[in-house]
Amino acid sequence: MSIFRVFASLFLLLFTVTVFAQKAPMKWGKVSEEDLQMTEYELDPDAEAVVLGDYGTIEFVNADGNMIYKFIHHRRVKILKKSGVERGDISISFNHNQRAERIKNLKAQVFFPDGRKEQLKRKDIFEEKVTDYWAKKKFAFPKLQPGCVIEYKYTKMCDRIFTLEDWYFQEDIPVRFSELQVDIPEIYQYVYLLESGAKQIEKLDENGLMVGGTYKINRVTFKMKDVAAMKRESHITTMRDYLASVRFQLKSYVYGNGTKEVITTWENLAKELKEHSKFGSRYSRSSKYSKLTKASERYIDKSASDLDKIKQSQAFITNEMEWNGDYSMFCRSGLNSLFEKKVGTSGEINMMLLALLNSQGIKAYPMLSSTRGHGRIVQLYPIVEQFNHLMVYVELDGKPIVLDALDAFHPVGYPHSNSLNHFGLVLDGESSKWAAIKTKLSTQSTLATLALNSGGDLTGTLNGGMNGYYAIYSRKRFADSPKYGGWDKKLKETYPDSKVDSLETIGLDDINESLKVNVGCTIKGAAQVNGDFIYLNPVLLPAYDENPYKLEKRNYPVDLIHPWKENYILNLTIPEGYVIEELPEPVLLVLPEKGGRFNFQVKKTDETHIQLVSKVDIKQLYFTQEEYPGVKKFVDLIVEKQGEQIVLKKKK
Repeated sequence: MSIFRVFASLFLLLFTVTVFAQKAPMKWGKVSEEDLQMTEYELDPDAEAVVLGDYGTIEFVNADGNMIYKFIHHRRVKILKKSGVERGDISISFNHNQRAERIKNLKAQVFFPDGRKEQLKRKDIFEEKVTDYWAKKKFAFPKLQPGCVIEYKYTKMCDRIFTLEDWYFQEDIPVRFSELQVDIPEIYQYVYLLESGAKQIEKLDENGLMVGGTYKINRVTFKMKDVAAMKRESHITTMRDYLASVRFQLKSYVYGNGTKEVITTWENLAKELKEHSKFGSRYSRSSKYSKLTKASERYIDKSASDLDKIKQSQAFITNEMEWNGDYSMFCRSGLNSLFEKKVGTSGEINMMLLALLNSQGIKAYPMLSSTRGHGRIVQLYPIVEQFNHLMVYVELDGKPIVLDALDAFHPVGYPHSNSLNHFGLVLDGESSKWAAIKTKLSTQSTLATLALNSGGDLTGTLNGGMNGYYAIYSRKRFADSPKYGGWDKKLKETYPDSKVDSLETIGLDDINESLKVNVGCTIKGAAQVNGDFIYLNPVLLPAYDENPYKLEKRNYPVDLIHPWKENYILNLTIPEGYVIEELPEPVLLVLPEKGGRFNFQVKKTDETHIQLVSKVDIKQLYFTQEEYPGVKKFVDLIVEKQGEQIVLKKKK
């Protein structure tokens, strides 16, 4: 039986359950006077809001002959500061494409500090379709102000019993208590993964506590109290990876007189997917994508090298197909049909590329992955729902190449930045292997040749060279703003009176080449003139505008997207009648294991010229929370050094 179609109706003739209710940890509408009058949360006085209670239950029910689960969620939040009022904008996601998944019995109310309360009306609750699969129930609590308490409760019915509802005990605001109670028929065996902070989660097993009909119910309860807020900071995948949580996947179930394993190994997953009607069956036979291959014949040179064929094939797909913004690993309809529609999900478009390469005799394989926004992959157990994206894996001359054909800006071997989530699962027939998702070093070099006048204005040229992701991002900016490619906006962010006088690009239309940009500019008021002195910050394009690492202690890693290097060279002519009074001191900083390097030098080349060289090189992408203080200090010093000034003095 397929792991993707677990039929529960076989058991329902024998299975009826009487669940004896357990006293809930909080009661609807009963807010204590102490909570109403609270002005700050004792354990976190700076918190803008606190979750007073978050309580969920999961139980299995019979719905028209099929087993589904019912998830009831009751949540209560205290608003403490004006900035916390936004916590009253609520969005509840559900899969509207699933036959039995729906939200019902939704109710919400707000309590004011003076004891008044106001319930939301049905007309205040909206449903918004987000994608072909997902929708949201949305509502906003009215008249919110500091001191208010909000609560809402709803029931979600879901027929995807292969996985149950994920539960997060931790958030970006403190949580006073969080509890999930799960009642599982003994005919089902689930594995559950406790993520981050698992040692703090209180787990209670009450096996066989309730009996109904033929089968017993096993109850497991997960609890956490006084959970500290986890503040989000830059350079991370998704905070969900690092919040204390629990998730479930069906391991086995009773079938006849025995037990049926649902999924045991990654190899079993590979075998299932090979035969799946919306996966392997889509690209296994050339007749199923004949229109695609026929249309590509004009664009692909059969005599070309395999690398050139890959480039031509990816260019063909990106020019012919439009990505609808949705990620997927499955293909809803046939490739021929999708090709005619000219629009598809990430999985559908990349599956077209996979099929096209295979038709040319190039050994290409599907790579299952999870985007950075979706979360990390746990290799311990084959949980299918970890994956939300499909890419293409090829090896040429023993070197791996990962392909991601979602737009025309990314060269071969440069997946979308959201796809750079460390590794993916490569499927080769009925076998599988883990492969790293790596990219080459992306570099940006700027040569600034500028002259400073006595009024503090700079004139001259900025000659930029970019490759890798820097070139990708720049080409996208030129697509949005063809005249100046965003250079005018970039300069005006720091220097409002700056002006781009001319702009030339080299290699803009060839994504496989480096991109060069020559910008002629005038920057008025670049330097501060004060009496006989001129003060100039010489780094016009710093590696960091400010240090993105604000937290003194960070309880999760720094997870960068790709390795990068930024070189900035300034050749400056000082105004006539001035001498150099002071230059910044040189510095060389190196992170442990050569994970990062910063080299900064300023020197006088003659009486009227100064040269500055600043180089930042980051090779290590993943820094543990123990390494965080060193990374924070490293970036602090870069920001400080690149902000130092050159001081000029008028000759006497």
